[in-house]
Order: sequence, then structure tokens, then C-alpha cells
Amino acid sequence: MKPFHHSSVRYVLVGLSNTAVGFAVIWLALRCFGLSNVAANMAGYTVAFLWSFSLNRKWTFHHTGAIGSGLFRYLLVCLVAYAANLLVVILLEHGPSKGSLLVQIGGMLTYTALAYFGARYFAFSKNRVTSGRMEILNARQHWIRPVRHGGNEARVDLDSSRLVVSRRSRSG
Repeated sequence: MKPFHHSSVRYVLVGLSNTAVGFAVIWLALRCFGLSNVAANMAGYTVAFLWSFSLNRKWTFHHTGAIGSGLFRYLLVCLVAYAANLLVVILLEHGPSKGSLLVQIGGMLTYTALAYFGARYFAFSKNRVTSGRMEILNARQHWIRPVRHGGNEARVDLDSSRLVVSRRSRSG
């Protein structure tokens, strides 16, 4: 098995590089540009988010869909994962682990798992492509679905390299 074959391994590597890039931007913003802590933090997280989106889109999940909608879905995934992270931290903070790094680790593991599965199955999904009124599922299996609208029938045939749409009038 190739070392980077599974998307979860690539996702973790992107996350590690994302942390390094974000920290580097924060450091540069503080030390070289004299920004405040809040401004430096915002700059670091913005650059790191875009870095993570780009690498996860191209390398981790090999997504070829529209960039704008993928970016929006990825932002939603990250926001949901962060909210879950905060919930776990708040819940663990009130337990016996108060003041422990285990609280933060619990939140981080929650964020990482939710963000990975959200990115894989929602933001960068390969199993669902939507184009107008036609929905194509499981493109790898060359699935064909007739779509009927306004007396016309359209068939979407997927061959390995292109999408072919043929329309014919239904008689009778």
C-alpha cells in the first residue's frame, strides 16, 4: 500500500502543514508587520484556512467541482466542526478534567474527525454531481438515470472521460 493512498493520511498531513503555515503567518504579522495579536491571529487563520481548502481540494480529495461552492461548503464544515469542538471543550471543562490539556485534546479530536468526514462526504464529495435538473450518482460506476421534464427525456451517460447528454422527445 502506498503511504499516502488513503485520504485520511493526506488530511492529517495537510492539517500539520496548515498549522505550520498559520503559525508562520501569525509570527510574521506580529514580528515583521507589527500587527496586534487579534489582527495577526485573523491573518494567520485566514491564510491557513485557504491553504487547507486548496490542498484538501486538490490533493486530499481530488475534487474537480466548482471552487466557489466547494469553498462555501468547506467553510460550513469547518464552522460546524469548530462549534462541536467548543461544545466538547465546554462539557469536559465542567468535568474532572478541568484545567487539563485533555479537554483541548478532546475538542481537537472532535474537530478533526468531523471536519474530515464533512470535507470528504459534503464539501468535496465525489458521489454526487448536480447539474441543473440532472443528478448523477456514483459516477465511477457509470450509473445512468433518465430525467423527464416537460415531455422530454434526457439520459446522462457517463463514460470514463466525459459527460454525454442526449435528449429525445417522448411520443405518445
